[in-house]
Amino acid sequence: MTEVGSVSTTTVAPASSKQSIKRIEFTPWELQFTLIGPIQKGSSLSPAYTPTATLQYHGSVN
Repeated sequence: MTEVGSVSTTTVAPASSKQSIKRIEFTPWELQFTLIGPIQKGSSLSPAYTPTATLQYHGSVN
């Protein structure tokens, strides 16, 4: 398995520094999505990505 690196990160901050921490209420429908992990958008390529194809044939050629 290849190593995965991060190209960029984003941190979301409150609109103002004076805002206090708020409790976020989730419905049962929304809670089901917390089990599948965060949604990530973007490309995920290995550092030295080179597309290659290998053809393997197991059998006799007539």
